[in-house]
Amino acid sequence: MIWRKFDPFEFKDDFSTSGLIISSVKQKDCHQKSRVYPCLKLQFEIERDFSQLILVIYVPSVFLVILGWMSMWIDKNQVAARTNLGVFCVLSIVTQLVGIFAIEKELKDVIAVDIWIAVCMFFTIKSLFVFILVHNMKRRKDKLKEKYKETSETSDVKFEAACYKIPHGKLQNVFRVVYPILFIAFNIVYWTYFLSVG
Repeated sequence: MIWRKFDPFEFKDDFSTSGLIISSVKQKDCHQKSRVYPCLKLQFEIERDFSQLILVIYVPSVFLVILGWMSMWIDKNQVAARTNLGVFCVLSIVTQLVGIFAIEKELKDVIAVDIWIAVCMFFTIKSLFVFILVHNMKRRKDKLKEKYKETSETSDVKFEAACYKIPHGKLQNVFRVVYPILFIAFNIVYWTYFLSVG
């Protein structure tokens, strides 16, 4: 049996499977000192097709994080709207996480997309947590207001002082600004690092 000296192995150029592309096939020599036999040794270099991950994972998760941020702009009295939007974002990220586990079930290590989804999950849960915190602070303020309305006029002065100690509106405004800044900073660090690693 004689192998062709050059290009003994042929495969279709567009060969790819489940997001993987064969970038190169290298022919290797296989020599053993004790035996002589015909041998064909190939080394495959496989690369992940990131276009699939970008369309299926990265872009939708960015939109979900943006939706979580937009939920902070809905009036805090609109409990149903904010709750539904927050829960939708969290469940959508969880669905993406389950999809990633199905694709990457053979891999035991943490990969870049795992870090991405974990941070997106953190941001969507944070938007829901901010709403819960602001809503509970507002409810406490409203209860105090009702309680002090029933008492004398001198208590109303004390109520005004006590009420301003719970700045739920300011807290929400801080998160409206901090939330996108932190996500943009994470994106800069994430893409700079993982694109440089290659």
